[in-house]
Amino acid sequence: MLSRRQLRIKVMEALYAYYSYDMPDQKAQYEELTTVFDHILDLYYNQLALLVELRIGVSRTLDKAKLKQVPTDEDLNPNMRFVNNSILVSLQHDQKLKALIESKKIKWNDAELIGKTVRAIKQSHEYAQYLQLDEVSFEDDRKFLKRIFKRQVMENELLDNYYSEGNLYWAANIDIVNRLVLDTIDDYKQSSVSATKPRSHVITKLLGKDEQGFVKKLFELTIKHDADFQQWVAEKAKNWEADRIAVMDMLLLKMALCEILEFPVIPVKVSMNEYIEISKRYSAEESKAFINGVLDNIITDLKKGNKIKKKGKGLIES
Repeated sequence: MLSRRQLRIKVMEALYAYYSYDMPDQKAQYEELTTVFDHILDLYYNQLALLVELRIGVSRTLDKAKLKQVPTDEDLNPNMRFVNNSILVSLQHDQKLKALIESKKIKWNDAELIGKTVRAIKQSHEYAQYLQLDEVSFEDDRKFLKRIFKRQVMENELLDNYYSEGNLYWAANIDIVNRLVLDTIDDYKQSSVSATKPRSHVITKLLGKDEQGFVKKLFELTIKHDADFQQWVAEKAKNWEADRIAVMDMLLLKMALCEILEFPVIPVKVSMNEYIEISKRYSAEESKAFINGVLDNIITDLKKGNKIKKKGKGLIES
């Protein structure tokens, strides 16, 4: 599942696109926002399918080595630890994942990419260490797979180019997708892997009812109250004309104000901190102080006018 910050960022991207059009279509932009989560899932399934393909690839290289004209003892009796990694085996035999890969027609046909990645794995320090362990526990399997995924998949330039050329959504969602894969690996339990009918750990839904409501409300109400928020910011940014404030800074301020006023169970401080943190990644270096100062001034006025309504223990003065 996605964190609230990730949801805020997706809404921010949709609103940025919405405000970029001369004649924006709110309904169409919201529909585009909802499809983004489907694309994230598709990319996630591609990454899981890649792990399965890499297991198959390593297995093939070990089998091929046995057919050398003069095979070594190591060729004839290879260490099968990677191929037998309990989580990789479970992924390959996961019926839910198989069905998703088939229905979405996911195929890794790039032999060069797979071949180079397999060689990189087998030549890696992590692979050598893993094979040298006297005994391998389930946790060893998990730790190794996470390291290999981080080093040989997440840092794979060929893979990055492959996705970038074929999927417009990859660059914006790569961090989320890779986090989902790591979360899936973490979700595995030895008991579920060794069960007669192991359960699937594959994520099939990113947004629950609460998350869907949060996304929809934040998107629609930020637009609905746009004029008011624009005026409030202009009044408090004394040294700046509204049209000279960075577009992203203005957008983050509007979203923060929407959340502070329209989401009664989210503390004011949480909303402020979240948008300040987001600004560190998506705005200029000085934006943090600017957004913090403007929000602080507007919130002071809103509290004086008793316009901030929070519910729940500890939220009223937060």
